[in-house]
Amino acid sequence: MRAFYGRMYEAKFIAGALAASLADSHDVGYLAGAPTFGSVAEINAFALGAQLVDAQAQVHLRWYSVDGDEGRSALVDEGVRVISGRDIVRFGDDDFGLYRVESDGTFTHYACPVWNWGRYLELIVQSIRDGRWEGAGGDVGHVLNYWWGMSAGVIDVELFDDLPQGARKLAACLRDAVARGVVSPFSGELVSQSGVEHRAEDPDLTPSEVVGMRWLNANVVGKLPQREELDEEGAREVSLGGVIDAEPGRTSRS
Repeated sequence: MRAFYGRMYEAKFIAGALAASLADSHDVGYLAGAPTFGSVAEINAFALGAQLVDAQAQVHLRWYSVDGDEGRSALVDEGVRVISGRDIVRFGDDDFGLYRVESDGTFTHYACPVWNWGRYLELIVQSIRDGRWEGAGGDVGHVLNYWWGMSAGVIDVELFDDLPQGARKLAACLRDAVARGVVSPFSGELVSQSGVEHRAEDPDLTPSEVVGMRWLNANVVGKLPQREELDEEGAREVSLGGVIDAEPGRTSRS
């Protein structure tokens, strides 16, 4: 079986750093879709990016897929103005990317994580032409992951005109560092809401540990929803690839 995905958490890490640099307080917001494989890692990467810039940063988490969750309006009522919204721009919807909700209710957009699908398909075609596609098939039941990120040019962060120059320079530095492997969102000690998940002296998390995260970083204000809290669309997404049906598991090697 071949699995296709990108390291979107790398872009979220940079977005989190930008959010903390742009916020007027220690509080930033994150609107998540559904608790599916990879989505929790993206939340945590955003939180770690914010923590990189502001040690006291708090990421207030809300879910689009939870019935009754007022999302953005609830965050604004709590005084949170800089928010990470949807990654996909929907027609007529301003709730995308990293943005600020101004006092008059308008949005100022700063950045948005993006997929470079052309590059992704190019890499797949190259593997076919080079003979690596068939040669990497392996035995029946073997899983192949095409999990490229910023170093391969598959994932990036689009910067908008309203992003201040200082934050633009920060994004450029982090983008280069992540692409070259100098900075990794999940290296070093990782502390969740319930304790240490990964020790600094241990090897970096494996891809399966990143994609299958079921814990939230210590500076996240919020929780993973229960299955019964989800709306119809959220429940359908979780049934296909959710992380909340199984028993919570620690990624610590302790």
